[in-house]
Amino acid sequence: RRVAITAGQVCPAGSSAGKKGSVNCTLCAAGSYASKNGSEVCDLCAAGSYSDQTGAVDCKSCAAGSYSDQTGAVNCKSCAAGSYSDQTGAVNCTLCPAGSYATDGGSVECDMCEAGTYQEEEGQINCTLCAPGTATNNTGSIVCTACPGRTFSEAGARNCSKCGNGTHPNGKHSACITITCVPGEVRAVDGFCVSCFAGTYSSTYNATNCTLCPVGTANPLTNQTSCPACKPGSFSNSTGSLNCSLCSPGSYQDKSGQTVCVDCEKGSYQDKTGGSTCSQCRDNRTYTTYTTGANSSLDCVGPLLKYTIEKSAPVELTDVKTVYIGGYKTVVVESVSGDWAVRMPEAPYSEYHIIKQGDRLVLSSTLDNLIIEPVIGNVFCYKDSEGHGQLFAGYQTKDQLGRQCDSFCRNTDGDEMGPHCAVNGGNPAVMATLR
Repeated sequence: RRVAITAGQVCPAGSSAGKKGSVNCTLCAAGSYASKNGSEVCDLCAAGSYSDQTGAVDCKSCAAGSYSDQTGAVNCKSCAAGSYSDQTGAVNCTLCPAGSYATDGGSVECDMCEAGTYQEEEGQINCTLCAPGTATNNTGSIVCTACPGRTFSEAGARNCSKCGNGTHPNGKHSACITITCVPGEVRAVDGFCVSCFAGTYSSTYNATNCTLCPVGTANPLTNQTSCPACKPGSFSNSTGSLNCSLCSPGSYQDKSGQTVCVDCEKGSYQDKTGGSTCSQCRDNRTYTTYTTGANSSLDCVGPLLKYTIEKSAPVELTDVKTVYIGGYKTVVVESVSGDWAVRMPEAPYSEYHIIKQGDRLVLSSTLDNLIIEPVIGNVFCYKDSEGHGQLFAGYQTKDQLGRQCDSFCRNTDGDEMGPHCAVNGGNPAVMATLR
């Protein structure tokens, strides 16, 4: 719009002459201004300001929450959502920092993220709920903290909650689940699982009690699902055993899972602990032990004889033997243990020599053979029942029925094996064996 002026006048503020000497003034357009009289041109509004009418003598500053980033603005732009301007005359808006947001445009400030939410990026229009298994109790959080230990949380939690008795958090700490007690464990009163003690076991899931190891087994370890059976040579005679006991010398056990050890039978011995068998005496027919449970080879007692023919090496005998001589030879016979009979083959029960224990016999004659046999006497035989089974010095005189013997107690005679004698006119009667 033009404004006419008379000679000598100047254009008023808010208008411009366009050129010097002009008689017409033009009002400043919107977005411009003239603050002084006599302006030849109108100035554009600076960035951060605006003019929304003609003939302006000055520009208005953009209000907080708006901006103008160009000159000659006729209005200001509102700050976009996610940004703000907290001062007038802004030429741009500031993005909301991480941990805050602005939902609407034209914001003069950003809102802080509430507890249970977070925002890790700037310039955002909202905040994100804490994921399950995380939480934050602070406003303006840029991250949520993971739930520690036995705690959990649902989405948007301010705090993590503790799992109750008998439960524990799942892998993401987003919920609590019931604890499963595996074999070897037992559920305690608080619902948690504890290992079974040594000497006990559990074989099922979620057991409420540990079971004592039964007899014949043992368990020295915790958290076991069974109790191993005692190995041969050992035993356990009580429940809840931590270890199996070794069989003592003089006893053995050849089976597993046993509650006792067995005494070595007569004629055998065991000189070590933990034996699964007993060793036999050197000759299981003529050697024996006086009692069961022998713990040394020295407990084995029986006849022992050494003989030499001419200059040959000594030969040991523990039982009857027909020795080949083969002509005229010198034979030396020595009894180491027990009494022995050296018999002539032609008349063995009428022509013989008795060698007492420790004695020595030298024969120099022409012989084809000699019969050498132990006489069951004070080393090997027992008294009859009248003597209450005690070892005695001398020969056995009665058989096992108490009948008087008509011959020496002998070890062998034809088909008769073992201690025996002839009774009632020469009929052989088997005598009592050692027991």
